[in-house]
Order: sequence, then C-alpha cells, then structure tokens
Amino acid sequence: MASGVCSHPGESLGREDARPRAALDDAERELSVLGAILKSLTMWEGFARGSERLLRELAGALGQMAGTLWLPRGQLLSAGAVWSLPSVDGDALARALSEARVTRGVGLAGRAWERREAVDRPTAPGDDGATSRERLPQGLAPMIAVPCSQGEEVLGVIELYSSARAEMSSHLMQVLAFAGRDLGLFFARRRGQLTPSSLSPREAQVLSLAGRGLSVREIGESLTISPATVKTHLEHIYRKLGVHDRTAAVAHALRGGFIE
Repeated sequence: MASGVCSHPGESLGREDARPRAALDDAERELSVLGAILKSLTMWEGFARGSERLLRELAGALGQMAGTLWLPRGQLLSAGAVWSLPSVDGDALARALSEARVTRGVGLAGRAWERREAVDRPTAPGDDGATSRERLPQGLAPMIAVPCSQGEEVLGVIELYSSARAEMSSHLMQVLAFAGRDLGLFFARRRGQLTPSSLSPREAQVLSLAGRGLSVREIGESLTISPATVKTHLEHIYRKLGVHDRTAAVAHALRGGFIE
C-alpha cells in the first residue's frame, strides 16, 4: 500500500542527512591525520621531541588520550616514546609501558607489527598482551595501532589509547596505512635515532650543531655553555664514536642517522 512506503518521512530524511555528515566528519579526520603527520615531520627535532610531538598530534587528530611509539628490539617491541593528555596519569602510564614488551601477533600493536597494516579492533579478551586495561591507568585500552614500515621491515608501531571505543572508517584506516609507510621511510633515514645511543642528549645537541657548520663559540652561545665545555663534549663524542676529529664525527653521525 502507498501509505506504507514512507510511514516516517522525518526519520528517513534524518538517515539521508546523516550520510553526508558522516562523510564530512571522515574527510575532516583524514585531513587532520595528514596535517598532524606533516607538521610533526616538518618540525622534527630529534627522536625525543619529535616522537612526542608525533604522538600528540596524531592522537589529537583521532581523538585519543595517549600513545606510545613501540620500537623493535629483537623479537619484541619496547616503548621508545610515550605521550598522554594532562588529564591522564602520565607517570603511571609511562611506568606500565616501560615495563611492557609486545610479542609479534599479540595485542593490537603486535598484530600491526605482524601484519604490517593499521588495525583498530580491540583484541579478544585475554589477548591484549602487555597493554591490557588492567595494566594501563584510568581504563585506557589500545584502540589504534599503525606500523611504520619500509617494505617488509617495520621500524616502529604507533599505538594510541583511549577509555572509549574509537570508530574508524575503512577509508580512514587506509589513510593511516599510507601514513605509516611515509613514517617508515622517514624513520629509515634516521635509524640511528631509533637505537640506544652512547651519546648523552647534550652531546647529541653539540654534534647536531657541529653538523650544521657552527663554530665552537657559536655552539656554546646556542646552548648557553662555555666554549671550553663545548670542546669537552666534542672530545667525549670523538672517544665514544671512535673518531679523531669533528669532520669524522659528523660524517659518522650522518651515515648512522644520528643527525640530519
């Protein structure tokens, strides 16, 4: 009967209006993700600050509360960087993640590592590995994991956390997958930053400025330290890297990806 074709016209119209709104929301999130990654990589200032900004920007674009960058250490992943909103107990989160190790194929990050693809579905109960709800503070749980890969190699996995389920469209997950490959290429050029360094943070700063051609005096002015202290740092750098002069130290650091 004709009367049964559209018994609730307002409800039908609402569903039709919801589709373009949902598409617009997805498009905005996709642009936010791409903008977050572009901003983070453009403003990269070494691993510590760069990875923290990357987690902050990407989590913000996806409405997440915290994140970590897992790095391969042999057959396990360990936390290389951790970030969280001020509302999260950051110390408790950092402790939980620093003690955790992720096995390939186990948990969200482990699945992203094994499959080399972005995943967003929580794992089955009892299969969320070291980053379970019981171990993370304030009810946080893994929601999204993105591998940073170059070809068959995964150089890191970004895992984001929230206390509420994240709904991700298939197209947004594809955007994250492409972003992960871009991040993999970026990290591949900076492998030295992803491995434990024998250089102290200050020594790494001195070497980075030396690589830009700054003199001892200019390095001291930039870091607000004396030229004598700069020379001492350079001597320590030469000894740790097994080289004899500044040129060789900079060349060694550039080859290893310690500086850009």
